[in-house]
Amino acid sequence: MQQFYRLLLSTLLLTSVLACEQHVKVGKPLIEYNFNNTLKNTGMAKAAIFGPQAVAYAFDKKDTCLDLSINASLRQALSVKLKDDFSFNDYKGFTVSCRVKKDPLDPEAYTILSHNHVDSMGWHGWKINAQANGAWEWQLSDGERTWNYKPTVKQAINDGNWHQICFSYNAQLEEAKLFFDGNNVAIISLFNNQLQLSNTPVIIGNDTPVKRSKDLFNGVIDDFTIWSRALSDAEVKSIHNQKSKICSQPYEIDEQLKVMTWNIWDGGTHDGRYIGIQKITQLIQQENPDVVFLQESNNTGIAIADALNYIMYQRSPEISVLSRFPLIRSHNIFQTESFGCIELAVANDESVIACPIQLSAAPDLSTYLRSPEAKVDSILKWENQNRGKQARFILSELTHLIINSDEKPIIIGGDFNSGSHRDWSDKNAVRNNNLSVKYPASTRFEHKGFTDSYRQLHPDETKHFGYTLSPRFDSIMHNRTSFIHYKGKKLYPAECYVVNEHQNGFPSDHAAIVTVFNWKGN
Repeated sequence: MQQFYRLLLSTLLLTSVLACEQHVKVGKPLIEYNFNNTLKNTGMAKAAIFGPQAVAYAFDKKDTCLDLSINASLRQALSVKLKDDFSFNDYKGFTVSCRVKKDPLDPEAYTILSHNHVDSMGWHGWKINAQANGAWEWQLSDGERTWNYKPTVKQAINDGNWHQICFSYNAQLEEAKLFFDGNNVAIISLFNNQLQLSNTPVIIGNDTPVKRSKDLFNGVIDDFTIWSRALSDAEVKSIHNQKSKICSQPYEIDEQLKVMTWNIWDGGTHDGRYIGIQKITQLIQQENPDVVFLQESNNTGIAIADALNYIMYQRSPEISVLSRFPLIRSHNIFQTESFGCIELAVANDESVIACPIQLSAAPDLSTYLRSPEAKVDSILKWENQNRGKQARFILSELTHLIINSDEKPIIIGGDFNSGSHRDWSDKNAVRNNNLSVKYPASTRFEHKGFTDSYRQLHPDETKHFGYTLSPRFDSIMHNRTSFIHYKGKKLYPAECYVVNEHQNGFPSDHAAIVTVFNWKGN
């Protein structure tokens, strides 16, 4: 029997090793600098180091790398000059990758790689930076808007180990995928970006070649490559695995899918810029959902994702999704501050469409709803002019995904900033200022075949209120404005409840909603 278990264990270990060592052919990059005692580009593009050629190399295990540390006898930024008629704008996307180590004791921030230029509109291009706290950072700007991914020290590059930093830009999907050590850590929506990359040099070690050495990156850089397309997750993972023995397996759905939605109120910082976020993180960790929809996240999603090992999709600073499952691709639906759409790989070629939503906060009818002068006609007029109109446009743009929802279920989670017709009924009017309101946003989603998971499991609105407003303020009229709606035969809710307590004070003015779905996959 012991021999059997040893054989079984050996087989499992061998299977795991083989899975880690699977190599995906990536193809030849445009630009490739391995810094093996040479500054020669081994990529396909006609590119060369422009200016001074003298650099210092550091030996590391099997070969050498570019040395910009205190050990280097010569420290200077390198300018990779492209041929005059070359432009990344001619491609539908590109991918940038490098391996890097920052000096463990250096508390300063630097630029590691950059391709940018400045004009009257501002700076255009991209940068990979080292933060003062030791983590890395990514930036992209089209001159008018800047997108930023600033992880915590969970993604440090100053721990003495080599780390792969990689990002891809997909012009068609209007998104950037960010990778750390071969793993996709985030997708950033770049909807309506106007990125134009000039043929200015790509700078290694700084954001401009003319800055003095005090601004140079302090550390070592290796395997700098640029491809003329957005690489797949598997390709990025393969590149990383060629240099590292670390391997992780993708998270897959079991029999249930646990989803949480939460408006965390101005980034969750009302109880303290750090303490507030800690409270938010604690409550999410306590519930341990597979997918989290965040509203009013204000970039806090990055810190929560790092703390709890989620992958992040950021549609805008206002709304994001945290997922245990790999992110497949985003869909540009409606306005970035109101609606997002990301496809999640849940298991064996099966996926779920996750959509964070935050309808307009205007007009704010909370005071009017409590007034003795409140009239249903006036409420419906104002709701139809804004939130009802938003719901109509969202559902129209979502049609191509709704049609296929039995194959790829859709979950919409977020803050409607308005009530539900399922709560504001004739039967429940006594609790709602004697008003019965067929709210247009909730009504339109129901008419399109979406089901309100809370009200499905708690059908009696006179007994189960599900209030999400407000666990923090008694002065605000109690209302249920946050919802988890779903559509698709592979999902059926088994449990749905409200989270509105923390032992040291609830950190948001909105309660969270959690729905546990039974999964009926293929």
